[in-house]
Amino acid sequence: MKVVIVGPSSMEKGGISTVINNISSNIDITDVSFKEYKSWKSGTFFSRIMYSIIKIILFPLFLSKNEVDIVYIHFAHNGSFTRKAYYSKISKLFNKKVVFHSHSSSFDVYYHNLKEPKKEKVRRIFCDYCDYLIVLGENWKNFYHKEIKVPNRKIEILHNAVLCSPIYYYDSSSLIITMFGRLGKRKGTYDVLKVASRFKENNQNIQFKLYGDGEIEIVRDIIAKNNLTNVFVGGWVDGDKKVEAMKEAALNILPSYNEGMPMAILESMSLGIPNISTNVGSIEEVIEDQVNGFIIKPGDEEKLYSVIKNYMCDSDKEYKVQLSNQARNTIVEKFNIRNYGDKLKRILKKTRENENK
Repeated sequence: MKVVIVGPSSMEKGGISTVINNISSNIDITDVSFKEYKSWKSGTFFSRIMYSIIKIILFPLFLSKNEVDIVYIHFAHNGSFTRKAYYSKISKLFNKKVVFHSHSSSFDVYYHNLKEPKKEKVRRIFCDYCDYLIVLGENWKNFYHKEIKVPNRKIEILHNAVLCSPIYYYDSSSLIITMFGRLGKRKGTYDVLKVASRFKENNQNIQFKLYGDGEIEIVRDIIAKNNLTNVFVGGWVDGDKKVEAMKEAALNILPSYNEGMPMAILESMSLGIPNISTNVGSIEEVIEDQVNGFIIKPGDEEKLYSVIKNYMCDSDKEYKVQLSNQARNTIVEKFNIRNYGDKLKRILKKTRENENK
């Protein structure tokens, strides 16, 4: 079975690229060969637009010159979905099977903000140009079925997954809290800064290390203005540098307002780092409150502060190690990349055989 993956390069920043890299490099699926077709490239606004347009124009030539059974399209929202709609239409002109894989943190917000004629166009894309839709969790399946009218038989849940190192070490005595992802309101960065300010005012020796791209200069200005010496901004990290940054932490936080299933949560939990996150997206399918981490509501700064304080300042080593083990075991048992390939192959096989008809 020959499958072309349409999406950003596996070398780009972000969760979609990480998933594509895992598929291309970290799973071995017998009888399935993957080839990447890079639909987006980082750069200036103009260069991104031109690259995206050229790649869409060249896609028919690619399909005519390559043997392809399934076009496997990874999308988010806004421009990402608009571009991928063209790929799905072109694929159907060439009589190819199409699998959409949703990674969006905010497709519901995007869809609800559209006027009815555009909503109808979105529904038609999923109805006429999509054989199967992969989503990250049960709540996203419910959304696409109830709101966009995708039949349940066409929707498959495939949780994100990560490599699990056979050896890990958790430092329960660490005073470091990490956060990974694009800095900005959606990820709850400014809530974290307010909480960090309270810890500094109370002379509590907790260090916050924020890694990612996005609104870095705005964040640094706030840190400087408020003299937040307990906050460090490390920029974007990946690979071994990301692993080493995670290993420093006693806790990882991601108090997002919208999410899919964040790779940073899975990656840190695989290293035994408990997480504090929010009840959005598919996060509660990974984190069970007070069992392997903590769940709060988006924007609840008081709760975020109290959970951090209780865990970092008031909990004993035994409790921290217990939570660490639970976090690690959750990923090993349910979100391990070694099981991902079999699930994906089953979906691709169903698509090729057209079992949803």
